[in-house]
Amino acid sequence: MIDQLADLPAADETEYVDRITILERLQAAAHAAQLTQICRLADSRRAANLAQGVKASRAGRDVPDMVGRARKVSPASAATQLGRARALTCELPETFALL
Repeated sequence: MIDQLADLPAADETEYVDRITILERLQAAAHAAQLTQICRLADSRRAANLAQGVKASRAGRDVPDMVGRARKVSPASAATQLGRARALTCELPETFALL
């Protein structure tokens, strides 16, 4: 299905604009879903680490590595994304809802 998005048939200009609008909404929804999954992974990993007896200060430290591998970015970039995900979902829920 994803491959088909790049191969949409020719259309008139109105249809192109409609497609762009729909694709923008799809991109925003996918981004919001990704941020939610990043937060859930971080919460899950932290809880698992704590249950294993890992110190609270070290629990969940490997999440940026995991997210980085999934997104094909550096752990530093993934850590930044995790911070943004937390900020949007926890501290700015009204902004998050606009995605």
